[in-house]
Amino acid sequence: MSFQFLGHYLLGRGVVTQAQIDEAAAYQAEANRRLGDLAVEGGLLTQTQVDEILERQRETDLNFGTLAVSLGFVRRRDLDALLFRQQVHLVHLGEALLTLGHLTVRQFCDYLNDYAALERARKDALTRLFEGHCAREALRSLVDTLERAFLRFAHCPLKAQAYLDDLAMEALPLHHTMEIPLNSASSMRFTLHIGRDMLDAIGTACRRDGESGGTPEEALAEVLDILDIISIYLCSSIKPHELPTPDCSSGIPDPSGKGELHEGCLRLQLACPVACVGLTVALVTNRDNPKESA
Repeated sequence: MSFQFLGHYLLGRGVVTQAQIDEAAAYQAEANRRLGDLAVEGGLLTQTQVDEILERQRETDLNFGTLAVSLGFVRRRDLDALLFRQQVHLVHLGEALLTLGHLTVRQFCDYLNDYAALERARKDALTRLFEGHCAREALRSLVDTLERAFLRFAHCPLKAQAYLDDLAMEALPLHHTMEIPLNSASSMRFTLHIGRDMLDAIGTACRRDGESGGTPEEALAEVLDILDIISIYLCSSIKPHELPTPDCSSGIPDPSGKGELHEGCLRLQLACPVACVGLTVALVTNRDNPKESA
């Protein structure tokens, strides 16, 4: 695959082994404590309050700390002190590999610089891809939220990579479609395209986190439930009222009767180190409000 995460990049260059990556990841997990765990440990929150915040996060794009303050569970200055403590001890993968002796200081500097250059190239390519479409702000918001949603609910870090071609989309047979109203004249219809490898990756991540188990059928049902939660989260988190009316060329009649369908607005592949998810987006504009959708 053409995408790169730091661990995947270092493996591909032959600098480290999978066992060393796994050891560094375990070191990270031990060092990088979750904010909720730190709050409970420090007596700022109860486990019941943490669970309520996590449940509320399914319905909002607010982060854990902001929700804790807004619910009156913790004072802002206490949260700031907790965040500072968390950041001071934050360990990145490269730092973990360096600390464990799997990278030399020279390797750490050289390979991280090379990796940073690849990341800049990836982001520049995505910028060019977005700029070729109408409703750019809506599309960027959708992709950013999708990346956060997969990490939050499926425990799978995703990165937007490149255009999703027909061959790649054929390998992703599970489809989940939802629609987000942008304003009174238009809406954004998006479809997630999921393959078996992503279902397996989500299931494996959930089992590591202690959230999954049972028969294969039960595990699959749980993964599908997570995808449904992600879709609902996207619809509630994109803040469509803040987005401008899309300026698209004339489309084709929408089979649902809503207006005109602008296919091909975006086709994008997002990937984690072991699997991909596809995203296709179409805009629907209301023919009864031509002035609003112009």
